[in-house]
Amino acid sequence: MGTFQKILMAAVLLGLVHFALVIVFGDKGVAELHRQRTAYQRQTADNDRLEQHNLVLFRKIQRLKTDPAYIEAVARQQMLVRPDEIVISLPAPPPGQPGQ
Repeated sequence: MGTFQKILMAAVLLGLVHFALVIVFGDKGVAELHRQRTAYQRQTADNDRLEQHNLVLFRKIQRLKTDPAYIEAVARQQMLVRPDEIVISLPAPPPGQPGQ
């Protein structure tokens, strides 16, 4: 095998190694493809989670528009009272007292 053939073989081998590195690590290589797929899966999961949350909020809104009992329950949770109601706050018993 002559010197020219050795140089040519080394150049071809170097070119193939370079080509393989570009395929794996280039701008549109395998590593980038994997990163993009992972980002897509993460975004899809986030979208699904947000869609479920939006559905829950939509149902709450519908109940607040149409269900008087639900409206009253929410108002009472937020400590809202009717005009004719009186709120009596009792102090908490001291520690060690019965009724705790």
